Amino acid sequence: MYYLVWGMINQLPTDVQENTKHFIQKVEERGMEKTKRKAVHNMLRKGFETPIICEVLDVSEEFVHDVRKEMSAE
Repeated sequence: MYYLVWGMINQLPTDVQENTKHFIQKVEERGMEKTKRKAVHNMLRKGFETPIICEVLDVSEEFVHDVRKEMSAE
């Protein structure tokens, strides 16, 4: 399915291709960030320490801190 979509995009005019590819990349990035936020949230709830979370999920301490702040605001 993924290759089918990219094949269709490659048939579009060049300027539309670039805009479409950029849009898809942004959507993928947002999805990955949302997934990482959820994973950090779950690990914090389970009592994992920040350095372990950073190492396992390849995120920064600032990212973990932001998620921790979001959790305390809930």
